[in-house]
Amino acid sequence: MKFSLLLYGFYLILRFSSWRSSSFKNRLKEKNFTMLIKTRDAKYARYYTFINGKVLSEKGDHPNPDFSLIWSNADAGYKIMFSGGPADFTAAIRDDTLVIKDDQSIIMWFMETMNRLKSA
Repeated sequence: MKFSLLLYGFYLILRFSSWRSSSFKNRLKEKNFTMLIKTRDAKYARYYTFINGKVLSEKGDHPNPDFSLIWSNADAGYKIMFSGGPADFTAAIRDDTLVIKDDQSIIMWFMETMNRLKSA
């Protein structure tokens, strides 16, 4: 349940930030893509679609996301997404707690976008 709320909260933060910050919204206008965050068993899943600077989201799996963050379980995903730093994400990837699939260039672009948001 906590993980589902976190995923929904992430959507609200993205939406609010794109409304509040014109520089963030302009950055989001650079690419159109769909990102999926889910658990390995797909019990928890939410996808985020970025279209022309707008952020849309739906609960559930997506058949063809541009990239996916797949957590081994909801507790690990919650713990690291809520309070983990870059080193925690790296460790999660190394120990297979987090699997990142698909388009690496969009993943890197998105991470850079999120870093800009944190410093704004």
